[in-house]
Amino acid sequence: MSLWKKISLGVLIVLVLLLGTVGFLVGTTTGLHLVFKAADRWVPGLEIGKVTGGWRDLTLDNVRYEQPGVAVTAGQFHLSVRLRCLWDSSLCVNDIALRDIYVAVDTKKMPPSAPVEEEDSGPLNLSTPYPITLSRVALHNVNVKIDDTAVSVRDFSTGLDWQEKNLTLTPTSLQGLLIALPKVAKVAQEQVVEPKIDNPQPQEKPLGETMTDLFSQPVLPAMTDVHLPLNLNIQAFRGEQLRLTGDTDITVYNLLLKVSSIDGQMKLDALDIDSDQGKVSASGSAQLQDNWPVDITLAGTLNVDPMKGEKVQLKVGGEVRKTLKVGVDLSGPVAATLRADAQLAEAGLPLNMELKSKQLAWPFSGEKQFQADDVQLKFSGKMTDYALAFSTAVKGQSLPPAKIALNAKGNERQINLDKLTVNALEGKTELKALLDWQQAISWRGELTLDGINTAKEVPDWPSKLNGRIKTQGSLYGGSWQMSVPELKITGNVKQNKVDVAGSLQGNSYLQWKIPGLHLALGPNSADIKGELG
Repeated sequence: MSLWKKISLGVLIVLVLLLGTVGFLVGTTTGLHLVFKAADRWVPGLEIGKVTGGWRDLTLDNVRYEQPGVAVTAGQFHLSVRLRCLWDSSLCVNDIALRDIYVAVDTKKMPPSAPVEEEDSGPLNLSTPYPITLSRVALHNVNVKIDDTAVSVRDFSTGLDWQEKNLTLTPTSLQGLLIALPKVAKVAQEQVVEPKIDNPQPQEKPLGETMTDLFSQPVLPAMTDVHLPLNLNIQAFRGEQLRLTGDTDITVYNLLLKVSSIDGQMKLDALDIDSDQGKVSASGSAQLQDNWPVDITLAGTLNVDPMKGEKVQLKVGGEVRKTLKVGVDLSGPVAATLRADAQLAEAGLPLNMELKSKQLAWPFSGEKQFQADDVQLKFSGKMTDYALAFSTAVKGQSLPPAKIALNAKGNERQINLDKLTVNALEGKTELKALLDWQQAISWRGELTLDGINTAKEVPDWPSKLNGRIKTQGSLYGGSWQMSVPELKITGNVKQNKVDVAGSLQGNSYLQWKIPGLHLALGPNSADIKGELG
């Protein structure tokens, strides 16, 4: 026999022995037990109490694993594999079950991990070359504690079917979930207080310039088609007794979720939530490409004070990158309707909105201290050029009945009150004003009183007043200045004649200039003129 043949025969024998050894260790129950015993012996921190069965019915009892800062205990792990599927180039797992799981993680005791550089690998695609079927995945009595956060699960069961990039989650059940978060006050006490160093801050831009920069670009950034790594179908996800504790305590009694996503087409068949805060039901669809069309409907009932019993109907439609339409209907303690459409991808944020309510009152239950009837608010245009209109009729325990109407126009730098009218006390009060914040915050306004009569509402202090007040001023940083070029009020208070006329101006440095100010009440009068400061 030649040397070459001897070498080839030796290599072949080694390969056969190697494959035979691997086949014995993996493919037989005895070999599999030897593998776990070796792992128990050679893997640091791993301890396996008992191993029974083979691939078709493998059970591990009392498994423990400990490392600095990490301790894991599993009462039982069960695995059942359908080996026959391997002949069809697929992986079938009948059962994966874990019970009595306890995990404790103390990040302070864990060794620091080396930073991992993220690599841009392009769009992520998840797919499997061979079909994978997990008929049942079950968890029972799972408890995880990471520092001061604890998570426990009483029962969880699911299954999945994965073929190429299509992943189907079979009916899933989650029962008895508890997430206990640490309270913010406790976390704050444990944090180390660093010495405060006052670093010089860059000078802030004027509000007008900030608003101009904000609305010079679309509120919604440029959006590309979203590429999801796989198609997902959640047939039914049901939850019972799900609780979150901490600074806020929320309990979800029942939850149902049915959702699917195929090639960017997302469909919400059902989302039903019944919690101590209220109930919510939602359904709809969305497309994560082109102009992002959406169609979502939500209905809910609140169970929190002071809005207990409030019913909410929400409808979102249109296209996110074109015109998005929103409709809200409220009934219960607050009854109102809202209709709006916005173009989020356009500079200036074009927006049309209308809010209507027959009656708004405070408090929401019991005796009403304040009430507004026939409330109507309309906004049209965009933030760089809009029109605003508001009207209502108000009354209250310490408020005389009044009708209010407002018409205004504005942009990102200023708002012009064409007219604010308040019809009350048998008369009328009108305000015309301009508020500008392009550089400093400045204003200019004119207030007119016409036939104000308090005798009916305040009989102990009857008065009739007419007049006009013009004012202008500015506020910048911590300083201000104001002038009243015209002040004229006439009438009477308790049958005493009132006459106020004049002008004045002043600033935050207590510098006042009064060209002339006449004050008269009945037989008493005073004339003021001069400068101060």
